[in-house]
Amino acid sequence: MATIKLIGDAPNQVSRNKDLGDLAYQDAENIAGDVGVGGDLTLDSGTANGVTYLNGSKVLTSGSALAFDGTNLGVGTSSPAYKLDVRGSVGISGSVLVDTGTASVPTIGFAGWVGTGIWNPTGTSLGFSTNNSEKMRIDASGHLIVPAGITLGTTTGTYNAANTLDDYEEGTWTPVIRGDGTAGTYELDADSQAHYIKIGRQVTLTVFIKLAAAITAGGTGDLNITGLPFSSTSLINNYPQGALLLSGVNFTSGGGLSVGFAGQIGAQSTLYFRTTTSNATPTFTPISAVSATDYIGFTFTYFA
Repeated sequence: MATIKLIGDAPNQVSRNKDLGDLAYQDAENIAGDVGVGGDLTLDSGTANGVTYLNGSKVLTSGSALAFDGTNLGVGTSSPAYKLDVRGSVGISGSVLVDTGTASVPTIGFAGWVGTGIWNPTGTSLGFSTNNSEKMRIDASGHLIVPAGITLGTTTGTYNAANTLDDYEEGTWTPVIRGDGTAGTYELDADSQAHYIKIGRQVTLTVFIKLAAAITAGGTGDLNITGLPFSSTSLINNYPQGALLLSGVNFTSGGGLSVGFAGQIGAQSTLYFRTTTSNATPTFTPISAVSATDYIGFTFTYFA
């Protein structure tokens, strides 16, 4: 089959709109102007589904590097599997805009793994999905949110519960002064403060309690403090580590004052103030030792 060159206007060229069938017997023809083809135009070389283009010599041709099968366009492949299937590196100057996607079908994913990738949950955040559900998010303020926790100090790809930080919390709580017999009512001054920091199971309390100038009182038994933000996993013989300060509280020390867990009242762990070191016959600070305007302050750590 002859080669046909489309080179524009030039002397001694075939006239416009010449029937290409009349040119088949010649070695080459230069056609000036438009070319009309009433049927199929077949190239004598190229690749099936190859996209036809002008090569470096301005010859109409096709090759395997660029293919279109009627539905999918392939670059670097003659068998495209997607609307745009590029095999090899891609250089882009400018922005690439994609749809928001969903947790189960992320917009930016990996071939063969539809439910794993990156998507846009809210327009101003990034969601990271694995196994068809969101596992991590970066919000609009840059906060990294990982509900399952972050595993530290293991080899890549290795999860270990003991190495996983899955909880961090800061907040305030409301101490309740009471007797372990009759609770009574012990109002607190507005200056009282109670804070906590929880890292994993470890809870640290920083507390300053000031009783009000006028209290109802009426409690009996030992002095207890309830209302802790988290219950302790070990209530008997669990002695928190920290510092204790009492001001105005009358107690009889038989070997040192300590604070510990006595048990639970309802769903809350209970703090008591032990005044002896004897495990056989321990004694505790009674609720009658506290009065209006007394101070109780402590910082200690326990495990929830």
